[in-house]
Amino acid sequence: MAIDPISKFELARLKSNKFQRRSFKLKSIALPIPIPFNFNRFRYQNIATTWQAISNQPDPNGQADKFRFLNFAGGENTGTELISGEWNTEWWGYEYRDIFNFSGTSYNIRGSNKPGNYKDENNVSLITPRHGICNEHWGNSEDPQVGDSMYFYDHTTGMSVSALVESVLNTNSLPLTGQDIRMVRYDRDLTALGDIKVYKLPLILNDLSANSFGVIYQAGNGAYGTGSSDRHAGLGTTGGRDAPSPYPTFLINIKIGKTDLWSVSSVFTNSYFSLSSLAVGDSSSPSFIITEDDILLLSKFWFANGTGPCFGLSAIHTLLRDGIETLGNPEGYNISTVRVT
Repeated sequence: MAIDPISKFELARLKSNKFQRRSFKLKSIALPIPIPFNFNRFRYQNIATTWQAISNQPDPNGQADKFRFLNFAGGENTGTELISGEWNTEWWGYEYRDIFNFSGTSYNIRGSNKPGNYKDENNVSLITPRHGICNEHWGNSEDPQVGDSMYFYDHTTGMSVSALVESVLNTNSLPLTGQDIRMVRYDRDLTALGDIKVYKLPLILNDLSANSFGVIYQAGNGAYGTGSSDRHAGLGTTGGRDAPSPYPTFLINIKIGKTDLWSVSSVFTNSYFSLSSLAVGDSSSPSFIITEDDILLLSKFWFANGTGPCFGLSAIHTLLRDGIETLGNPEGYNISTVRVT
């Protein structure tokens, strides 16, 4: 059987550009600021990891190539992105890719109702090997649909890993009534097909004050114009919220202003690693709390001010667990959580 030109290109690229995985474990990092005796350990780890990732980096200064974490060699909507992507070595966070692991979020979708059969703005993030979440309002509340193919990208190789949407729960389906959350189940275990991430969720048991944690988030349409895609990542911080609040006050705000990260710690003063704005197409882009050696899925952008559902609330965890069972869960999957307050 003849090998098509794209396959030849990819084989050559993979042979010449093998990515050597590294393990980052931050046991003790000296920050250039005094640490109070009663300083929260998780918050310290959050600041330390974030600071180490950027401390030796020049400011991206708004350059798209410095913020874009995933490239497609053949360009947008050409079909080549359904075969592979390239983790951008120019991205400011590339050296910390084992922590800032975005392989568990989809960046392409193909289906009969999609213009040209391709759409690169929808982002579903995995919370089990076969279940994912996104915003309901994205794509006129029509994406993804049963039968759509969704594409994730292997953390090590960049090769695409795809699965068919087997079942869907939307905002009008119990148990998701009234929430801007859409859940999907795939027809296969994505982690068995490649080096694909399943995200843990934060557990917020106490009230969260503003600027408690540094956050890494994905976007791009606001910074570089609508249609620029949401495969760009910057740093921001959490807004405040009451932890035990009942429905429907389940939202959290991610602060993405140019200098918002400075409010987390003075160590970040004069660092500019934010995309600074959101626009149409950035909906459903994920945001994560940074930990010592991981990122926790915190929210998905709903509004242009950075607001979205808070996946750190125990009430939302219950909703997601119920949704997993409703979609189908013969494997016995469950979500994983990490307490942050």
